[in-house]
Amino acid sequence: MEPKLQRLLETTRRLLRRGAYSNIARLLGKIHPADIAHLFRYLNDNEQNLLFGLIADPEVAGYVLAELDHAVSARLLQQLNKQQILELLQNMPNDDAADIVQNLPEELANEILGLMKAEDSEEIEELLQYEEDTAGGIMATEIFSLGQNLTVREAIQALQDAGDVEMVFYLYVTDEDNHLVGVL
Repeated sequence: MEPKLQRLLETTRRLLRRGAYSNIARLLGKIHPADIAHLFRYLNDNEQNLLFGLIADPEVAGYVLAELDHAVSARLLQQLNKQQILELLQNMPNDDAADIVQNLPEELANEILGLMKAEDSEEIEELLQYEEDTAGGIMATEIFSLGQNLTVREAIQALQDAGDVEMVFYLYVTDEDNHLVGVL
């Protein structure tokens, strides 16, 4: 274990023993979600439950869930009410949300899907049709494309404004009929 993570683990456990939950919440607010998820690997279930409940920002909590093992994410979600689960799942890419929904009890998964926006629930249900370890099961369905007539400034602004796209490796350039005309 790297020294930085070791110090974080020791600090977190010390604060948990003391019941210093507001200090933990402040600490979690300063840590990258991937580092929080990495920390979770070394915590027991009770510690994970406590820590997860102290993540104040739903977007950060969503990113943490996306980085965790899907069974752990599903277990953590089950301590929340349906509205909280819905908010967290809507703050993560649909492919990650599908992986987590797949590990929820069937009745709860169906209720959550019923509460989601139709577009999101349909996409998640479509992703659930694929086996988890197949290309369809791991693909990201959100893509980023630009109209061929945009200026560089407009393209940069569109890229900065793209909140729903998980990660942009390529810029797909499309015509007015949404047909691919190039890749950057």
